[in-house]
Amino acid sequence: MSPSTLELVETLSGIFPGDYSSDTDTDYVPDSEEDSDSSHSIRVKKNNDINIISAKCCIPDSDDDFEAGVSTGTVQTHAAVVHNLVNQDFEIRNETSSTTFHVIRGDETLDQITNFEVQNNDDYLILETQSEPQACRPKKGRKRKHPEHTMAQKKNVKYANLPYHGKNKLMPSKNFIDYTCKCTRQCYFRVSEENRKEEFEKYVLLGSYEAQLLYILNNVKESPKSRSYTLINNKSGKKKARQYRRNYFICDIEVCKDMFTYNFQISSKKVDISLLKKRSGTALKDNRGKAQGGWNKTPQEDVEFIKNIINSLPKYESHYRRENSDSKYLKPGTTIEKIHEIYKDELKTVYGTLKRPVSINTFKRIFYSNFNLRCKPLKKDTCNKCDSLRNKIKNCSSEEKTILVAEKEEHLKRAEELRIQMNQDLQRAKIDEKFECLTYDLEKTLPLPRIPTNIVFYKRQLWLYNSGIHAGSNDVGYCNIWVEGEAGRGAQEVGSCLVRFIKNDLSHEVEDLVLWSDCCGGQNRNIKIILMLKAVLDSHPRLKTITLKYLESGHTFLPNDTDFSKIEYQLKYHQRIYTPDQYINVIKSCKKKNPLKVYRMQRNDFFSTSKMEKKIVNRKTFVTKAKVNWLRTKKILLKRDEKYTIYMENTDGMFEELNIEKRLRGKRLEISEEDLVLLWPNGKEIAQAKLDDLKSIFDFIPKDCLDFYKTLKGNDNITEDVDGFDCVTDFELLIEQTEQTEQDDQEDLLQDIV
Repeated sequence: MSPSTLELVETLSGIFPGDYSSDTDTDYVPDSEEDSDSSHSIRVKKNNDINIISAKCCIPDSDDDFEAGVSTGTVQTHAAVVHNLVNQDFEIRNETSSTTFHVIRGDETLDQITNFEVQNNDDYLILETQSEPQACRPKKGRKRKHPEHTMAQKKNVKYANLPYHGKNKLMPSKNFIDYTCKCTRQCYFRVSEENRKEEFEKYVLLGSYEAQLLYILNNVKESPKSRSYTLINNKSGKKKARQYRRNYFICDIEVCKDMFTYNFQISSKKVDISLLKKRSGTALKDNRGKAQGGWNKTPQEDVEFIKNIINSLPKYESHYRRENSDSKYLKPGTTIEKIHEIYKDELKTVYGTLKRPVSINTFKRIFYSNFNLRCKPLKKDTCNKCDSLRNKIKNCSSEEKTILVAEKEEHLKRAEELRIQMNQDLQRAKIDEKFECLTYDLEKTLPLPRIPTNIVFYKRQLWLYNSGIHAGSNDVGYCNIWVEGEAGRGAQEVGSCLVRFIKNDLSHEVEDLVLWSDCCGGQNRNIKIILMLKAVLDSHPRLKTITLKYLESGHTFLPNDTDFSKIEYQLKYHQRIYTPDQYINVIKSCKKKNPLKVYRMQRNDFFSTSKMEKKIVNRKTFVTKAKVNWLRTKKILLKRDEKYTIYMENTDGMFEELNIEKRLRGKRLEISEEDLVLLWPNGKEIAQAKLDDLKSIFDFIPKDCLDFYKTLKGNDNITEDVDGFDCVTDFELLIEQTEQTEQDDQEDLLQDIV
């Protein structure tokens, strides 16, 4: 037991000896999990007429759980004060059920306590327990930058008897005053000044409002009045006669009311409230300001205004978390600070100077407590695995640290080796005319229209896509541009851009082609990309092999990223863009040396592999019966002479052969470029809500640019995704395979260390 806890116990009970120690108390049970063998941490202190109980207990969800002692949640109780303790049952109720509990006595055990209000009588009083309220979204794990400015901090300072800032002035700490009463009992002489000062210092340092009420209850006894009188010709001004009489004690010596209140520097109202809570059976919890919300409560009108602002923002679902999360996402790049600026502008527009905007902290509190929204961060070139391993290394044992450090070093070594290979391929492409190295990647989505006004934060915008291809032979970047209403951003769109480049821009002298990309399995590492490359490899006059190589996850900086950074830097000087052609002009002018070449993708440029997939078998095992794992694949080799064979190399550096041939009654089904059919022959529809938003901002778009937007088609059945995907994608999310891959990597690393 800590010294502060011991002092509080002595203060509340009033009879403990000065040399009291918890080590000599047979009823003491450690209140920390490290010192206790039981899941129930219970501490009981006995006194003549008061028991102080604090417990860390479990809430049963059902009768079976209660009988078996199974718990699903934990709450923390503060204390319980029980006068004239006897064995007695009491009932704890909530909105849906009620549970009966038994008040303990002596060496009995406290089985269960919940955080609901207790229906009790004068014999006992149990404080209301505190539990974490259910929020609309998981509580953020960051700390406040200035905790000393909070109301809770002021309260802690006040009950620690330190100077604190009140509403309008600085409140000094309380100092003992030697008060002399004028009653006939001569209380001044009955309790010495030294004892009164000692009790005063104990009281002002209790640390909380509830503890002070407990102290008052322990030293003020209330009993029914012994006789009644009838008021006739009432001249005292009393409207109602008292029903109770009170006795005040300091150091177990009875004193008058004035001596008690002046000694502890409290008002008689605080004594009334303490005893009223006891009589009514309510919890000794500070409810001041709860009914009206306090003097600084945000008016409900302002809260509704903020909620309307947030509700008007476009919201998206995440394709990757749609099944296991109810969260929705705001537009990429949107932050709470930006929304707060929008709110201040709208408030000024509606009310002018009549209303002051709420602070950013109040705005955040309303945002987090009323909405399950997330601000999707922009992609950054950081490695999640490195960050995760770094944090694990800081908080682990020495044995685990050895394994984690080795895993991190292996990860960084593999990333560096792959980057060296890519640079070597890019340099080889400059000197070997029969060899070409390409890197390809998708740029982050660009909005249409691009308007520097707050109105766009309330509207869903059209997305423009840019699939970049960088050639190593001439160090030139190629940009393939299309918009959301023409195609999506799946594997078949990315593959179509590669097919178009190989057929139109690749040198006819090239025999070996190497493609480098990041580790996005949905867009770069799947059977659809492979089939499209198989088709173009079969029809190309000189190509013999196509090799796909993938950088290490988290360390995938490509030459395309440099091209994209040039585009985004140039966009800072173009605040208003209304059509894809205007974006194309910006892209063409962003680089002076080796300017980017731009191609505007059309409907006839996007192909589907649906027909080809019916002529092959996407087997899940290699020829050696080993399981196919696309996510562990670091290299894929396609040969012109082996049309139905795919060679895949995993992290171990071993090639495995995958046969995709499909035979029907001994007949081979041929695949060729003719099997590539149009992906979106009639164009791609967009969400109807997005189309309605675009139409609502036609007034902000020049008339000569409206023809482009009028060709768009909407569909109510399309669910918009924060990542730009539709409700049905052309690739699978290999979540389970990803988890299994990470588990296999850790097991392999552990075996290598052993």
